[in-house]
Amino acid sequence: MMTVAVCDDSMYAQLLVNEIKELAAESEVEASVELFRSFAFLTAAMKTKKYDLLVLETSLRGVNGIDYARNLRLSRVDSDIIFVSPSEKDALPAYSAFPIGYILKPFRRKHFRPAFRRAAEKFAKKRTIILRDLNGVKLTFPVDELLYIEVIGNELGIHTRTGQAKCIGSLAETYLALPEKQFYRSHRSFIVNMNYVTKCAKYYFVMENGDKVTIAKNRYSEAKGTLMKFASI
Repeated sequence: MMTVAVCDDSMYAQLLVNEIKELAAESEVEASVELFRSFAFLTAAMKTKKYDLLVLETSLRGVNGIDYARNLRLSRVDSDIIFVSPSEKDALPAYSAFPIGYILKPFRRKHFRPAFRRAAEKFAKKRTIILRDLNGVKLTFPVDELLYIEVIGNELGIHTRTGQAKCIGSLAETYLALPEKQFYRSHRSFIVNMNYVTKCAKYYFVMENGDKVTIAKNRYSEAKGTLMKFASI
């Protein structure tokens, strides 16, 4: 789950929280969003919890949000940061804290969406799936490193960008655990990561590493459409 902290006490604070929740749903990211009305409350919460994204007002109750963010960086806090501000004047100084966005109030979703998507994409790359090898030992695979998964008999063949592994488990259950928009079940025996498809032929996908992944004959048209839709995102 992506954890988000919003630190803002303006009239837009709750609206911002609601927007983030809706953008998370739009990006198919499960997110927990907490609202803090002061940097002191946020600091206290960060002692026991790590946030993937911090959305910070540039000035809050007399405290400079940019200085606050700089101090977080000095303390090696690596959370993504988006600044929200009623003024453009702090935009240049803000980038000394390495934010992924600087949004003006009153903000519009179309302005906030690109910054949030960058954070969501970075979070997605950290996502993992846990499976068990043939001896029952847990193996953790970064979702973004998976090329495709195939079922052979009672085994799952896991193909990643760096190697292969054999695991036990259900292909159907594994598919449900993966991001819906990123993975496609091209055949009853194959799940493919659309990020690494380079070509759709008849009846197979060509992967980044040159492997061919079978497409069921009755899914060929759907598979072509899925690839075209994915490429346009």
